[in-house]
Amino acid sequence: MLIKELIITCSHDAVAEAGVISIGPAFHARVARAANHENMRVGAYAARAVRTFSAEAAAADWEELRDLCAHEDMPILRGLHHIVERAIERDSEDWCTCVAGMENAARHAAV
Repeated sequence: MLIKELIITCSHDAVAEAGVISIGPAFHARVARAANHENMRVGAYAARAVRTFSAEAAAADWEELRDLCAHEDMPILRGLHHIVERAIERDSEDWCTCVAGMENAARHAAV
């Protein structure tokens, strides 16, 4: 039931942003950097991560999320942290791949 509550509530920008802030300043700064790369606000970035997870997660991803949240004092914040960290890692990899592709194309164009 908590996982469903996490998805429903943290799919909203304002709630997701409040959650990110509640997790702490270091996490907020990390999310802010990722959000800036996407030209998004922190809450919008975190809420998008939650909605994407909800739409695309495999059964193993849901099980991992349930296990992570099971014995936490603040399971919704723990789940939000996990989901947003996954999004940051995925977006970082995508962004690095994109930059590498642009650099490679520029090198070939210069030849």
